Amino acid sequence: FQLMRCQDKSLRNFLKDNIINDIKNINAKHKDFKLNTKLQNFMYSMLKDSHTIAAKSSLEVMISLYKKNVWRDEKTVNVIVTACFSKVTKIMVTALKFFLGSDDDEEEESEDEDE
Repeated sequence: FQLMRCQDKSLRNFLKDNIINDIKNINAKHKDFKLNTKLQNFMYSMLKDSHTIAAKSSLEVMISLYKKNVWRDEKTVNVIVTACFSKVTKIMVTALKFFLGSDDDEEEESEDEDE
């Protein structure tokens, strides 16, 4: 996650997508609870990172893994809940949108406007 601090947005998106796919593939056949716990703890510690972009990326990874039914447990939800109380507005808004379910709504609205 040190590379998440770089200024290149396309590199950060590439890294985020690869992290999500790697964790998803690790859990495809069977859940490795020990590894998942370590990864979730790391993501939680990254959420407290002083670098806003890295913290927001870790939140987006957790939300994406939850939506893909990879990390669908109470620990992931509790970590996302802590982001709702973040002092960083972008992180707080991302977490609140997850709980309000408005992420999908905004994507659908933007597609409707394009038509």
